[in-house]
Amino acid sequence: MASTAFTGWRVATANAMLLACYLVPAWAYAAWKIWIAPMRGVFDVANLGPAIFATNVLHLAPPNVLRFAMLVALVKFTVVIFFMAFVVFSLSAREDEREEGRELLHVGLALASGVAFASTVLAWHFGEVEALRLHATETLMILSAAIVVILDMPRAAPAAIPAPAPAGIGPEARRAA
Repeated sequence: MASTAFTGWRVATANAMLLACYLVPAWAYAAWKIWIAPMRGVFDVANLGPAIFATNVLHLAPPNVLRFAMLVALVKFTVVIFFMAFVVFSLSAREDEREEGRELLHVGLALASGVAFASTVLAWHFGEVEALRLHATETLMILSAAIVVILDMPRAAPAAIPAPAPAGIGPEARRAA
């Protein structure tokens, strides 16, 4: 059987790679929209829950809404960078170092789950159905990946079981042999 780059990956790593295939382009695009046109980008569906919260609940003035939009973009870019670093470390790791980017994945999942869950709750609170569907889907994907990461423990090497002594031989005879 031919050896490939994917030999030795655990289920959690493959699942996180699939999650990164979705999160990196989707969140990078949403953050890029904010960076290019902050007022238009922050009121995009991908950022709608936090944007309505900033304007309706916090009563932020337009310059402060711009700052809030940049904060949302910064957090999303941070999650993107953590997932990209995880992908790079996972793809470039040798087989004996497969757990190289594990900490990056944990931090990325924690940040992403916080942002996605907060966005879900805010979209639900303000009655934005399309944003609620998007954020609820993202939250479920991120939380399911986190559950797989938690449950996919590395397997320990089997313990060596000593061979039983032949019957009829005492301890002195075993030492002499």
